[in-house]
Amino acid sequence: MTERPLDTAFQPTVSDPSASKYAPQSPLHSCLLTAPQVAKILNVSLSWVREHSTTKNPRLPAMKFGTGKTASVRYHYADIMEFVDEMRRSARQNAAGKKWRS
Repeated sequence: MTERPLDTAFQPTVSDPSASKYAPQSPLHSCLLTAPQVAKILNVSLSWVREHSTTKNPRLPAMKFGTGKTASVRYHYADIMEFVDEMRRSARQNAAGKKWRS
């Protein structure tokens, strides 16, 4: 079997119907992210990321490895980018329904 270069190994093929538009483009995007990495991507505080991923109704999709307070929480890059798109759509819908004051 011929190995593909690492930078193209994670790119979806056109024939793959399950391929996300945020399919990993590099090894960094294919790994799980930590809360500090997500905070940097979203330009928010670390406490905001933790608060929005560990409540009973989390807004950020996260995976918990282990149990209790010492469990590791990780985030998938594609899930974070889909969250950003969802927030963008929501903001546009809200802005479209409001009239600007002159």
